[in-house]
Amino acid sequence: MISLSVYRIIQELLNNSLKHAQAHEILIQINTEDDELVIQYEDDGIGFEQNNLRRKGMGLENIKSRVNYMHGTITMDSENAQGMSVLIRIKFQ
Repeated sequence: MISLSVYRIIQELLNNSLKHAQAHEILIQINTEDDELVIQYEDDGIGFEQNNLRRKGMGLENIKSRVNYMHGTITMDSENAQGMSVLIRIKFQ
């Protein structure tokens, strides 16, 4: 179940970068640290200001929901014209 959820999270991040952010480069790193799976995701897209989102997309909400379901944490960072970075940490059960 965790592997499918991780796959869907990365799929949604890629879809957002290609469809909305107009990204040219995307970096995905998946590592383990101690008892955690760590996913680092970055793109060079147009970014967005998190405080000024008019409506949250279902894609971002789905990502957050999946991470929460696995008792993980997610940190998103983005600004206009600065791309986006995401750090997800999921404890091994």
